[in-house]
Amino acid sequence: MNMRAAGGAMKPVVIAARIRWRYRKMPGARSLIGAVIILLIFGAGGARGAARSSIGRTKAPPQAAALGYTVHTFHSSFDPKLVDTADTRKSGFQWYLGQFFGSPATRSDTLTFNKGGGITLNGKPGASASINSASPAPGGWIGSAFGGGGYFEATLKFNPRNTISAVDKKAWPAWWSMSIEHMAGLPGQQWPGQPAGYAHFIEPDFFEYDVWSFSPHQWYGGAVHDWYGEWKKTCLDGFCNVSNAPGGGTNFGNFQVRTPVHTDFTRYHRFGFLWSPATAASKGYAVYYFDGKPTNDKVTWSLLTDQPPPPGKTSWTFGIIDQQHLVLVLGTGVNEPMTVKSVDVWQKWGAQNLVQR
Repeated sequence: MNMRAAGGAMKPVVIAARIRWRYRKMPGARSLIGAVIILLIFGAGGARGAARSSIGRTKAPPQAAALGYTVHTFHSSFDPKLVDTADTRKSGFQWYLGQFFGSPATRSDTLTFNKGGGITLNGKPGASASINSASPAPGGWIGSAFGGGGYFEATLKFNPRNTISAVDKKAWPAWWSMSIEHMAGLPGQQWPGQPAGYAHFIEPDFFEYDVWSFSPHQWYGGAVHDWYGEWKKTCLDGFCNVSNAPGGGTNFGNFQVRTPVHTDFTRYHRFGFLWSPATAASKGYAVYYFDGKPTNDKVTWSLLTDQPPPPGKTSWTFGIIDQQHLVLVLGTGVNEPMTVKSVDVWQKWGAQNLVQR
């Protein structure tokens, strides 16, 4: 919650050890033809939109299917061959160890591949553990970022006692995302009509075990951050930020996700995030799901076009998500093992995603 995003020359802030960042408009192609056009326009040097076929065979969850999200655009059970453990930053992987904002790559010894599938992340002294669906690479970035709406779900487990008793409090079990527009410094993070360098980007945190010190221990954090401004100019401590946390400057204060009182996080649970983009006729929204059921954590927004800053109490706050593409991130702190069984994304189609290979 409430960490600063990197800015300026893409320098990390407090997060060198934590591997955690807090900190238009690229139209998504709506067909295979559109995806090919985007590939031709951008070429090898820029972000490329590419159609993703249904790569999983699992039936879409009801909440995804209800919105037409039936194409399984991403499925990972953490085959070691699909994790870039050598930090090559080459194509052919689902997960990368390379980190944005100048942070060092995740150490491979913080990852354990489990028999029968799944992966355990566990930070070592001086090194948090984090893997991403995209990574910095020569000439820009490589990997996948997801746009146009969808249902995102990770099945994972951890022991809250490890986090509560951790000596190093710089990181914790988390499954989150941030726009590739900001992470890779793409033109799409620029707020139209504002001075060069005036950024606007989204950070939806799907799950963070970061509220235990002021909440029941079976609750977790599900914050949506709308970041904006010129680095250390609009807000002196970094980028400005509004969120759905109490006192976060928006019309929402519901980021503490309430789970059943006897929830046991040492057993596998499904942590989901449903994103429905806004249209001219209807509001967009995001709802957090726990074990397939909607939670108290929901935010809404109206269509964002070129309205001037700042976000906050405006109806279009959080609407920047509809114009950007999410990098998926899994991470945890030192001696706070988190085991992830699978990660899945269902969407209407894959052509609105950005895939750099």
